Amino acid sequence: MMSQAHYPPELQGKVAPYRQAIANPTRELPILFHYQISIKVRRQHYNPPIWTDAHYHDFRVTLHLQAVLETTAMYGIDMVEAEQRLRDWAAQLPEVVNNHPTCGGGTTEELCLYFAQIPLDSHIDLLRVDVAEVPERITSLFITAPPSAYLN
Repeated sequence: MMSQAHYPPELQGKVAPYRQAIANPTRELPILFHYQISIKVRRQHYNPPIWTDAHYHDFRVTLHLQAVLETTAMYGIDMVEAEQRLRDWAAQLPEVVNNHPTCGGGTTEELCLYFAQIPLDSHIDLLRVDVAEVPERITSLFITAPPSAYLN
């Protein structure tokens, strides 16, 4: 379940209000929208066997998502909720990302695969994960199979 901490207490833990029907639909057809959610994660990494000294980066992580805006919905994705889910997922990474079981090499490729595992509501599709250790170098994972298929 996505974080609903930004909802009023009486709406938390229920079906997301934006997914419930609105009284006067203004669209005749659903519309497919694409969304981007980005956060900055300050962590250390190193790339053995080439480098063995951990150093910091402000990694920029971007999820490219899509969802259908139904005719009776306010919006396709609650972006505040998705951003909080991304922050929570990033918070599970240790200070040195190489210490995470799936990121032993400390690479941006491994970080892409890690973030591709983020749990999302069933109506949201993850299309791509971008990880940049500096703005000029971005690694992208285009999701063409379930993310778990990449790890086996």
